[in-house]
Amino acid sequence: MKKLFFRIFRKKIDEYRDFSIQKKISVAFVLLLVPLILFVLIWFVCALDATNRYDKVVRNTAIISEFNLDFKKNYDYKIYLITTGNRTYTDQNPEQDIRYAKDIIRRVKATTENSENKECIVQIERYFQVLEKYTKTIQENMQKEGKYDENRDLWEN
Repeated sequence: MKKLFFRIFRKKIDEYRDFSIQKKISVAFVLLLVPLILFVLIWFVCALDATNRYDKVVRNTAIISEFNLDFKKNYDYKIYLITTGNRTYTDQNPEQDIRYAKDIIRRVKATTENSENKECIVQIERYFQVLEKYTKTIQENMQKEGKYDENRDLWEN
């Protein structure tokens, strides 16, 4: 097998020596052009991959920007209005805000690949679970008399 390869290779070299100078230049040009084309193709694929990753980041940023940066302030204000009796629980509906925020977090989680970001999302999901628990407790307490202090303590924490 090895001898056959060398025999074919030797034959091709002998044929190359018999080429005219113009044909040798053409062969050299093609031999230089092929790696250049491969390099450009590889570069294009890498650029396309980087663009796709950037698009995901931009998409996640757009999704997360829907989540109001003042969520906690707005939520606290709604709970304050509810606990002081200025508004009813039904009017303020803090659970709707939590559901909306959780939906946004779910959409971001679906497109996140970075493990650190996924850990942050898991922590945010836990935060919303705790928030839902406190919200339900406040709702139950609002239906009972004399639970203002307990609701205020929940709201402050």
